[in-house]
Amino acid sequence: MHAARCTLLAFLLVASSACRDRNRQERAYDDEDRSGAATVTAAIWVPNDAAIDRLVAARCAREITCDEIGPDRRFASDDACTRTIRDGAAGLGSRACPAGIDGVALERCLDAIRMEPCTRPSEEMDRLAPCRPRALCLKAEMPHR
Repeated sequence: MHAARCTLLAFLLVASSACRDRNRQERAYDDEDRSGAATVTAAIWVPNDAAIDRLVAARCAREITCDEIGPDRRFASDDACTRTIRDGAAGLGSRACPAGIDGVALERCLDAIRMEPCTRPSEEMDRLAPCRPRALCLKAEMPHR
């Protein structure tokens, strides 16, 4: 059981970092003063289901790290963690976020989940400010959709 958990954790971490690297946008800034200049902020569109999958993987990886999966633990199994966390992430579905998920905001949320100490219970994903739907949902349709 411990070996399966370690294998799952390794898989989740590799998959998460691969997606993270692929979705991360590089920005170059020069030293010129841009005060008063109008700028456009680029958003990276992430499909709702893909964002939910990444959030579930990050949360369950945290629960494994915090030793909260197993007999007499918060989650009896990896599957129980996945089901419970996925049910809690329903507020990020296409009905709640019809324009999709902002990839930059998603990265901030994933970082917040990874940084959350084990001493603090993680009852609901949206307890963390960067993980709340209003922080993650895109405000307008992306042109490429």
